[in-house]
Amino acid sequence: MAYLWKPGKISAIKVATAITSPDASGDLSGEISGTTNTYENLQAYAKNITVAIPAGACEKVDLLGVDSSGFQNAELEDKPFENGGISGTLVLHDVAVLESFYYGDGTSATDTGVTGKTYRPGILTSSGRKDSAILMTLNNGLSTTSNKKINVLLNNARITKLGDVKISGPDGHFEVEFEATCLPRDFYFQILTGTA
Repeated sequence: MAYLWKPGKISAIKVATAITSPDASGDLSGEISGTTNTYENLQAYAKNITVAIPAGACEKVDLLGVDSSGFQNAELEDKPFENGGISGTLVLHDVAVLESFYYGDGTSATDTGVTGKTYRPGILTSSGRKDSAILMTLNNGLSTTSNKKINVLLNNARITKLGDVKISGPDGHFEVEFEATCLPRDFYFQILTGTA
C-alpha cells in the first residue's frame, strides 16, 4: 500500500550557508543543525514548496538503415543533467528569513528607536553572492522499524528569486515567492528507513 506524504510530515525546511562536504553516507538531516551552523527554518513561513529534481534528458540520434524489425536504426545520446531547484511561497514576515542569502549582508539601518538592515539587489560584498544549503526533511513519524524519512538537500545553491511581494486577496495576507537552484552534483535525494 502506498504511503501518502502530507504537508504535516515536513519536519524541517532549513537554509544555511553552504556545507563544505555533505556526508551522503549518513543521515543528511543532521548536516544543518544549531550546533554546526546557524540556519533559518522556512517551515514556519512556507505555504507551498516545489522541488525540481535534476532532469536527465536523452536525444535520439537517427542512423542509416533499418534494424531486423524494420525500425530505423537509432541510438539514445545522454545529455547533461539539468540543475536541481526548489521554489515556494512564504508568508511575508517582519524578520529577515532569506534576505541575507539573496541580497548579501545588507547595510545597517538605524534611526530613533529602530535598528535593522537595508537590502538592495546588486550591492554585494567582495565575496559575491552567498552559496546556501537548503534542506527539506519529511518524516512519517512512526516510532517503529517502518519509520520513513526523506531528505532533499541542495548544496552550494543560489537563491535566484525573492519576490514578487503580493497580497493573497482582499481579505488575505502578503506573500513572497522564492526560487533557488544548484548544480546536479550538489543535489542529494535520500530515503531512509528505521527508528530515527
